[in-house]
Amino acid sequence: MKNILFLLMILIFFSCKKEVDDIVFSVELDTANGLEAGKPVIFNIKGNPNYITFYSGEQGSAYQYKNLTSLSEPDMKAFLRFTGKVENAVANSTLSVLISDSFTGLVANNYKTDSTLIVDHQWHTIIPSTDLPITQNQEKKLDIDITNYLNKPVTLAFRYATIPHATIQQPKWTISDFRIVLKLASGYEKESQDSLRRGFLPFDFNNKAAPYTIGAVAGRWNITANQKSFVMTNTAAGLTQVSNLDYVVSRPMLLNEVSPDAGVAIKSVKDRIDSYSYVFNSPGSYQVAFVAKNATGKAEKEIIKYLKVNVK
Repeated sequence: MKNILFLLMILIFFSCKKEVDDIVFSVELDTANGLEAGKPVIFNIKGNPNYITFYSGEQGSAYQYKNLTSLSEPDMKAFLRFTGKVENAVANSTLSVLISDSFTGLVANNYKTDSTLIVDHQWHTIIPSTDLPITQNQEKKLDIDITNYLNKPVTLAFRYATIPHATIQQPKWTISDFRIVLKLASGYEKESQDSLRRGFLPFDFNNKAAPYTIGAVAGRWNITANQKSFVMTNTAAGLTQVSNLDYVVSRPMLLNEVSPDAGVAIKSVKDRIDSYSYVFNSPGSYQVAFVAKNATGKAEKEIIKYLKVNVK
C-alpha cells in the first residue's frame, strides 16, 4: 500500500510540473565551401532542443512575418503579375483584363442573376489590349500596377470574347504564374491573398445549364486547382462555330490581406541533428532564423538564433 501511495505521489508531482528544461542551443554558419547560389549552405548546430524550425529569410519564409495577416505600410505598392500567351491565331483584342472595387461578387448558382451582374457592371480595363500578346504564339510577362486599389474590396476578371471566322480559329489564351504582389519600400515582396482564397470562377454565357463549368474544351475556361493558371482552349475555324463570351471572375478581396510566412520544421523530439543544409537559388543577403523550442503539454520555452547569410 505504501508503495502504491508513493507511486501516486510521483505521478501527481510530474503531472503538476509545468516547467520545461532550459534550451541549450547554438548555430554557426559554415563558410568553408563558400556561399553560392544553387549550392548547399551548411549550418552547424549544437544542443538538443525538442524542436527546431528554420526560416530562410526569403520571400514567404521570413521570421518577422510569421504572424502577419495584413500589410499596410507607407509607400507600399501592389502589382498584378502573370504571363500571357496567345496561340493558334492572332489576339485580335479577344482578351481583356478587368478590375472593380464595387462588384458584389457572383452568387455562383444562378445564370440569370450572374449574367446580369457581369454585363451591367462598369468594369475598369487595367491594361490596354495592345500591351497584351498580339501576334500568334507570342508570350509576355505582365507587371500591372494596381496600387490605387489597396484597402478596397477588389474583384479581378479576365474576359474572352470572340466571333467565328471562315478560316481563322478563335485563339487559345493561357494565363500562367498568376500572382498579386505587395512590394514594400524596402524592396521586400509579399504575395497578397493565398491563391486558394481568391475564389476564381468561370462564367460561360453560352452554357446556361452549367455556366460555372471548368474544363479543357473549346470555348471554356480551365482553371488549375491552385488558381494560378487559366487556359481558354481555342475554337476551330468555321462560320458554323459559335461566338464565345466567357469570364473568369474572382471573389471580392482586400489586396492588403496576406498569408503568414512559414518556416520548415527540421527537428522534432525524436530527432537529433548536428547540421542543416539549405540551397538559396538566388544571390542576396538573407536574415536566417532558427527557432528552438522545448515544450510539454502545459508549458514551453523558446529561443531564436539569427544569422546573416550573404549569398553570391
